[in-house]
Amino acid sequence: IAGLTGSRRFVLQSVPDGWYLESFTVNGRDALYAPFDFGLQEARFSDVEAVLSDAAAEMTGRALDARGEVARAYTAIVFSTDRSHWFRESPRLRARRASTNGEFRIGNLPPGDYFVAVIDPQSIGAFDAWQDPAFLEDLSSRAERLTLGERETRRMTVRLDAR
Repeated sequence: IAGLTGSRRFVLQSVPDGWYLESFTVNGRDALYAPFDFGLQEARFSDVEAVLSDAAAEMTGRALDARGEVARAYTAIVFSTDRSHWFRESPRLRARRASTNGEFRIGNLPPGDYFVAVIDPQSIGAFDAWQDPAFLEDLSSRAERLTLGERETRRMTVRLDAR
């Protein structure tokens, strides 16, 4: 890697279905979940390793409204129970709008422990507010917990959060 300066994390913008970025290290240090400081001067780094895994997990489901009927307009948010993973574009933080039939699907998740919540899209506020740690902290107290194993697909029915 050459030409980078400052503190950075590495994120894959897209991967094939069933895959995720398992680790990314620079000079033996994590650059996936912790920022790596490339310094103020451009330098060349040759000890760089990206590990991709084809053992991603998947979360699918639907939401029920206050009347117990399938909701159609909501956003599903799946996020790690580990607060150190609550940062913009974290591989363990995803949101998807419901499809027209009221279902959601969130794939390419690393195995681990997660919160899942479904909320009215209007309650999110700004476009990417769902990635804000303060928003996630508040949401975590009302979210359901689940553990996803390698290659596991979990289906859930979740109550729509009225807040």
